[in-house]
Amino acid sequence: MSQSELADLLNISPSTYSRLERNESSVDFEQLTNFAKILDIPIQEFLPDTLSVNSHHNTQGGVVFGSYNYYSSSDNLNNELAKENENLKVKLDAQEEIIAILKSQVEDLKALLKK
Repeated sequence: MSQSELADLLNISPSTYSRLERNESSVDFEQLTNFAKILDIPIQEFLPDTLSVNSHHNTQGGVVFGSYNYYSSSDNLNNELAKENENLKVKLDAQEEIIAILKSQVEDLKALLKK
C-alpha cells in the first residue's frame, strides 16, 4: 500500500502521513486505532511493552507512554472495546469450528488406520 493510499484511508494528507513515518509528528490515539484497523493488526503491536492506563473523573480514559498522553471519552473507548471484543469473538468462533473439523478428521484417520 502506498503512502498516499494509507493517508487517504486515515483521512489525513500524504504530507502529514509522511511526517508521521519520519517521526517528525506524533500519532494521536484515534490515528493509532485507525492504523490498527486498516492494517488488521492488534493495536498492542504499536504500543511499547510498558504503558499505563489512566482515568480522570470517570469521564475520560487514556493511555500514557513516554511523555505522551492520549485520552478518549469513555463512550468512545467503550465502543472501541466492544467492537474489538465482538471481532475477537467472531475469530474465536471460527477457530473453534476449525478445531472441531480437525478433531473429526483425526477420528476419521484413526478409524481408517484400524481397518
